[in-house]
Amino acid sequence: MASQCENCSNNCATCIENRYKCLTCHERQGLINDQCFQCHASCYKCDLGDRNICSECFTSHQFLDPTTNLCVECDSLCLTCSGTASTCASCETGYVLMNNSCAKCDDSCLTCAGSFNNCSSCRTGVTLSEGACLVQCNTN
Repeated sequence: MASQCENCSNNCATCIENRYKCLTCHERQGLINDQCFQCHASCYKCDLGDRNICSECFTSHQFLDPTTNLCVECDSLCLTCSGTASTCASCETGYVLMNNSCAKCDDSCLTCAGSFNNCSSCRTGVTLSEGACLVQCNTN
């Protein structure tokens, strides 16, 4: 008697032995005891055997909170954060990382490095000179 192939159940991305014994799951699902389950809403992946323990977040603008095991948004000025939402690891363009916080660059700077008034690039039509953005005067 020949065996027939069956499609996996909708819960499984792939299955083994029978259609209900999941081998892998779809995105945003985790696997426990050969069954797929929906991850917590904050998780992109939760493959550690519990829907409330994230293993991966959606974006780099989130971090995995070690106390809750859930993904949390970084503060708005942080591009990335680590440990807490307000502990910035990198900053959005126009801000500089100083003591794990993001400080706005001086208005004359497009970007800055090390401190808010040490320009690393300038807006169009302005020249960078020794960390400062200077307006060029026409000498006609």
